[in-house]
Amino acid sequence: MANDKVSRKMRIVKKLLILIVLLFLIVFGQEINQPVNVDGNLELVMFDVGQADCFLVRQGDFSALIDCATSGQIGSVLKRLEDFKVEKFDYLILTHPHSDHMGGAASVINKYGQNIGTILMPDYTQSIVTTAWQTNMQEAILRRGSLEQKYLSKYSLWEKECEDLSNKKQAQYMSKKTDEFFVQNGCIVHPKVGDKLQLGEARLEFIAPNSEKYTNLNNYSIAFRLEFGNVSILFTGDAEVLSEKEMLQTGISIDSDILKLAHHGSNTSSSEEFLDAVSPKAVLISCKLGHDDENPDEEVVKRLEAKGYEVYRTDENGEVRMTTDGKQIFWGCKPGDYLSGVELAKKETSK
Repeated sequence: MANDKVSRKMRIVKKLLILIVLLFLIVFGQEINQPVNVDGNLELVMFDVGQADCFLVRQGDFSALIDCATSGQIGSVLKRLEDFKVEKFDYLILTHPHSDHMGGAASVINKYGQNIGTILMPDYTQSIVTTAWQTNMQEAILRRGSLEQKYLSKYSLWEKECEDLSNKKQAQYMSKKTDEFFVQNGCIVHPKVGDKLQLGEARLEFIAPNSEKYTNLNNYSIAFRLEFGNVSILFTGDAEVLSEKEMLQTGISIDSDILKLAHHGSNTSSSEEFLDAVSPKAVLISCKLGHDDENPDEEVVKRLEAKGYEVYRTDENGEVRMTTDGKQIFWGCKPGDYLSGVELAKKETSK
């Protein structure tokens, strides 16, 4: 009899626990699926800048420019920004130190100056970059803050401090000191994983880079998820498979409606595991028709086709524009083909 009473009590306890779990799922499941109400629209423009990247995001009176194409391509972007009547940027996000992403930064900074709120870029001082666009960008940043003389006086001191080092270590030392100067004087910000920013009613959460020392500059790429209402976009710069794996390990959700495909559709990125985790409805590819790199890669586009993602690509669509009210997504053009860069180039030349 005693055992029967215990068994009966255990059954009652189990039923109560099941009811509690069900109630929890109902209440909190509804909260999770609840539509997020936002005012106005969010606009995204993927500029047609060949084998380079440059994106404009606007939400109400707030705007961000993500990458600045090459020094040769940025002129056409500046004209388009005038067409769109863009007078300021709350954020200028420069994903990583390659000329097809940051080459035009000096021109943008020189033109908009104090009308740029915050300049964000990764901390890549472990890698030495001493190209013309890099020097021009640094000079533009100094002019923007009227810091030329202060920087030059510091520069002289740094040269004395490292004069006994090898040429390579001198370059690393000067690069590090320059970066510290820019950060300390509020010229640039290095976003950390988990940092969040507001762009009007849109929210940005940073998920890469996850290290300050990579052998490949692409893996320094700033990656972030932009959320507006119930619509989300994942920007990835040129992050390669190593960085993709690190993003998956952060514990931050990367599930997104739209994915900016990394590295112009190259097979160095967009791994199966990463695409499954993002699970987008559509992907964006910024690439040039007939470029020597032959992107997007055949293996990558086959992967996209197998998963049924819509593809919007500048080599076929030209400039791509998207608008969302936080619920629905409206595209300014039809999706492109699942053709590799080589296949599309052949198709176009055969016309």
